Amino acid sequence: MWQPFPWYLTSIPHARPDTIVRHRLSIALGTLVGEHRVVAVSAPSGHGKTVAVADWARDTGLPVAWLSMPRTEADPAELLRGMISAISRLPELGDHPTLASLHKPTVTASIRPCEFADAIDTIGQRVVVVIDDAHRVADALADPGIADLIENGPDTLRFVLVGHSGGLTHAISRALLHGTCAMVDASHLTFTAEEVAATCATSGASLDPAELWAATGGWPIAVHAALMGGGLTPTGPDTPSTLLTDYVATEILAPLPAELAEFILDMTTTSRFDLALAMALSGRADAATLVADCVVRGLFLSRVTDRRSTDGDPTTVYTWHSLFVEHCRLILQRTDPDRQRKRRISAAEHLRDSHPLHAAELSLLADDAERAVDILTDNWIGLVISSGATATESTATALESQVDDPVRASRLTYIRACCRAIRGDAIGARRLFADAEALHELHPNPDTDLTRAVATLLYHDDHRLLVQAHTHIVSVLDDPAQDARIRPVFRAGCTFLVGWTAPRLRIDPARGVDLLRNAIEECRAAGLTAMATRAESSHTFALAFAGRFTEITRVIADSDGGDEWDYYDVGMNAFTRGWIDFWTGDLDAALHNFSRHDNSRSMDGYPPLARVYRLISASILRRGAEVDSASADLEWVTDEDLHGVPWPVYRRLAQARAAEFGNADDEVRRLAAEVESTSAVPVSRALFAGILRRQGDLVQARRFTHGLDSGALPAYVRVYATLTNAIVAWQSGDRRGAHRLLDRSITLAAPEFITLPFLDNHDQPTTDLLAAHAPRVSEPGFLAEMLTRRHTLSRNDSESTRGLTTRELEVLEYLRTPMTVQEIAAALFISPNTLKTHCRSLYRKLGVDNRRDAVRVKGFLRP
Repeated sequence: MWQPFPWYLTSIPHARPDTIVRHRLSIALGTLVGEHRVVAVSAPSGHGKTVAVADWARDTGLPVAWLSMPRTEADPAELLRGMISAISRLPELGDHPTLASLHKPTVTASIRPCEFADAIDTIGQRVVVVIDDAHRVADALADPGIADLIENGPDTLRFVLVGHSGGLTHAISRALLHGTCAMVDASHLTFTAEEVAATCATSGASLDPAELWAATGGWPIAVHAALMGGGLTPTGPDTPSTLLTDYVATEILAPLPAELAEFILDMTTTSRFDLALAMALSGRADAATLVADCVVRGLFLSRVTDRRSTDGDPTTVYTWHSLFVEHCRLILQRTDPDRQRKRRISAAEHLRDSHPLHAAELSLLADDAERAVDILTDNWIGLVISSGATATESTATALESQVDDPVRASRLTYIRACCRAIRGDAIGARRLFADAEALHELHPNPDTDLTRAVATLLYHDDHRLLVQAHTHIVSVLDDPAQDARIRPVFRAGCTFLVGWTAPRLRIDPARGVDLLRNAIEECRAAGLTAMATRAESSHTFALAFAGRFTEITRVIADSDGGDEWDYYDVGMNAFTRGWIDFWTGDLDAALHNFSRHDNSRSMDGYPPLARVYRLISASILRRGAEVDSASADLEWVTDEDLHGVPWPVYRRLAQARAAEFGNADDEVRRLAAEVESTSAVPVSRALFAGILRRQGDLVQARRFTHGLDSGALPAYVRVYATLTNAIVAWQSGDRRGAHRLLDRSITLAAPEFITLPFLDNHDQPTTDLLAAHAPRVSEPGFLAEMLTRRHTLSRNDSESTRGLTTRELEVLEYLRTPMTVQEIAAALFISPNTLKTHCRSLYRKLGVDNRRDAVRVKGFLRP
């Protein structure tokens, strides 16, 4: 599932009331963007970089996608996700189908820069991507793929990079060297004497503009501060930090009403806030009024508003200027450190579920490392599922050095091990998991037992250990005595994980469906939007896995991947669609969906399973080239168990289908012998039984179907096994038993329209049994539709039915059933008279005079 950046990071900041539009900068930026692929706006803090670029972005006629980088580590994939999020919010381009395709990358677990470039090129319209605070992603910008996108991407794609000098300049050094990047630096951003004069005139201040310009050197934030404070203390970018702190305290905050100054010191606890946090942090009912006062006074506060808010009222997020917030924090630390600590803890508690990484950071700043660990431990499942494994590990690593409690340290190490596993670092994950196990053994704790069980589900491959972990988590969730100590956000994550894991471990399908249904509700209640969406997709797959196809009423989201969690789930939605198509007999659609990840080399997730069923689908359709291609792709199906999935069994099944297709009977028997003792994958045993039965090994086929009639198994497994036993009975001369078993399989198959077993077995014994059973069938409508599909699938249509229309073939199959003319007409949604017209045409083409003779036409049931 593709998870966008928060809206407030992809919105252009509003103009501040005190902002002077600097036309020379807007004109210069417009010119540079037109002439260069990338424009870097780089200067120390306080030069008005963001204000200047935002002024230009609001007035330019070009689509400008705005991306503010948060204070977290971002790799190239994360940076690309941010760019796509920003472009998707543009009214002009947000609904473009090419952009929508970027939300569901199907080639790798993450979108690649070249795919992003191709999508922008296809749009054919110039797009400017502004990355504010770009210095925070300097390493990602220097990545070869991103650097190539910036320098050599489509001509319609332009970048404006806004950030501090130093790191940003180094990241784009190649573009600067090649001349594809233009630089706007401090010399351009500094106020001219004329701009200082205009600012003084607008503010109504009594300061002399020339003296103000001389005192500040045109440093924008110093000019702004002087106008607010009314003083002319010389300040500039090189002014010592302590002097700037004193200046903010005496010249900006001191003249304000005391309650407003205190409010500002409280609110600068965080760089970004909304009104809910303002009320929680200040404890004031009039917080909204005080925030509005800050905006009107021009107190270094920018804001963005989401007018797409779904709750009816626009949501506004406010951001302090980084330099101002830095000095306000220093002031509070100097004057009242205890108050600062309490405010940080209050903010952490308010943000612990909505922004847990920031909440953990605030707890650390308040010297409360244990609180930080508890916040991370409660929220880490949601974080890693929502593309946050990298940032989660960084936070956990930072906390490890601050925590003395070995119990909490072991939880952090388990979390780090899972993050490494999700990111594909198997060696690092193994080492960290072993470290965590050693710590936990020395310092056992029931709470750590739960973290360990969750980590086991995400890390381990051993089926026995995975089932034990699954059982432990479910027992904790089902214990009412545990409710008080498990926060809703952690419960939601655990419920999702055990439901998501159930199909992989072949645990009671019905239980997996119920768990995921609960997970959807719990995730929504806990505000875990991304996890709720994943739970919905997983719930759909669980229904499909359980064979409950008619319950899948919602359209499966056309989205497959694009983040770290796709280490596990890449391709799930495409496979789910293919799985439903496969068992309901739409083999062309199944083949298409199973082939959607042909270019993926993932050895986990759903692509390997899709490769297996792609081969099976192709073999049933008798498409030799597809079978050969799918056989070659089996090298990407591992021969080892991964995360509890017995891939060797699936691999042998696919190899056996290929051997059957090539008439390699000895190879089929050899492969069947290798998996005969394995009962972990009932569906594979059922399909193996079909192969062996068609090969003539009736005794071995019955061995493989043993135990597959359990009501706990999905209906499609029972249908296939029961049909196989029916055909074995028919071939063994047990006619009565064959009819009884066939009727049972049809009765099981009809509610979910499970036709695949009847299509897969299209040999002569099956045809003869179906023909003999047709007059006594209990589900004539299902039989007729199934026979139509068998006929469509047949390799060689009989000469006698060649030339019939699709509708006539349909009618012919229905005539074989005991249904009346009125019942057949109703099933086909036509009138009895129209049906009679079709019958007359059908009889004429077959050279017969009546229904009885038509259904006796030689070969119409044959493959």
